[in-house]
Amino acid sequence: MIHTILSEWPKEVGDAIVNTRSLCVALFATDKTLLYANQAMSALLRENPSETLINPTFDQLISADQKENLIFEGYVTLGDYDYVNASISARVYRKGNQILIMGGADAGQLFEQNEKLHQMNRDVANLQRQLMKEKAQLEKTVSQLNKKNEELKTLNATKDKFFSIIAHDLRSPFNAIIGFSDLLVSQVKEQDYEGIGEHAEIVQKLSMRTMNLLSNLIAWSRSQTGRLEYKPVTFNLSTFLNEIILMFADIARQKSIHIRDHIPDNVQIHADQDMLGTVLRNLISNAIKYTRENGVITVSVDNLPEALRVSVSDNGVGIPEDKVGKLFDLTRSFSTVGTHKEKGTGLGLILCRNFVARHGGEIRVESEEGEGSTFYFTIPNTASKVTEQEESAATAVQ
Repeated sequence: MIHTILSEWPKEVGDAIVNTRSLCVALFATDKTLLYANQAMSALLRENPSETLINPTFDQLISADQKENLIFEGYVTLGDYDYVNASISARVYRKGNQILIMGGADAGQLFEQNEKLHQMNRDVANLQRQLMKEKAQLEKTVSQLNKKNEELKTLNATKDKFFSIIAHDLRSPFNAIIGFSDLLVSQVKEQDYEGIGEHAEIVQKLSMRTMNLLSNLIAWSRSQTGRLEYKPVTFNLSTFLNEIILMFADIARQKSIHIRDHIPDNVQIHADQDMLGTVLRNLISNAIKYTRENGVITVSVDNLPEALRVSVSDNGVGIPEDKVGKLFDLTRSFSTVGTHKEKGTGLGLILCRNFVARHGGEIRVESEEGEGSTFYFTIPNTASKVTEQEESAATAVQ
């Protein structure tokens, strides 16, 4: 019935067969010559069309038992053994010396292939996620290695600094102390008292400087090995500072330097007293060292919203701009002689940075060469505060 109806539409049906992409049509002669192939089949055939049939092969089709009409029904695989191939659900007919292949994509096969594509996409997505995870892990590992490398560099710098101090900065003053002590002993024995006071003063200065260096060295060593406990308490900053300033009164007097205390009497600070004392002693000691005679050193405090900011300023020689960035870096730290040829190691400021950081604060410096320097450090307001009272008058210690 359907054939009768369609027989009246030969051109339209023929055009549909030629142009459709879902129906594959090929007509071969039994000598393997391709007589016709529509667009869909042409897309599947290779340079030698008959050899494109790989299952069943062309030879298998022409050797089939049936010599007329339907000789094969099932999947026909076309392509190349070495490359991609495609299978179509087809019927193969034979009339005389001609072989007609008609078929198309099987819906079930398409669904199966579609599912395979989806699975491939899922596999690719999983692989991408795995690669991203491995990339993140690799970046984390590289970051950790870089951090460890920086720590090793710092440790090497620490070791070099430590041995440098022991080999030179400690040995030299001890040699000088021993030398002047021997001289003093000899003068006393010979009752030669000329210059004995001057020599004793030199021994005193060397001893104080060496003791300060030893104190810094011990504190630094303990901080590096984790044996320095952090024990913050609340106390009066002004009283604490005055005790430290008194320690430097004689040294400051020898250079006619005025140390001004601009800390109000009512300032309370929450900090580790040993660490804060080390910070203030080093900053004041440096200020004295690099301030000329008749200079002024001022210690002040500002009440910031979240911290107390303490400053130690002087009108001394200042710091060259290219040196400022090296002050708190152990790997690049340096020291220059003071205005009276006082020597240093650069270790004090490293300690200041570490101890201020232990409180959660920061330390910085503003300086202009020839005009002086101001060192600022902050201590967070855990319990530190300034009450709303009038600031006390400045105290000058000579």
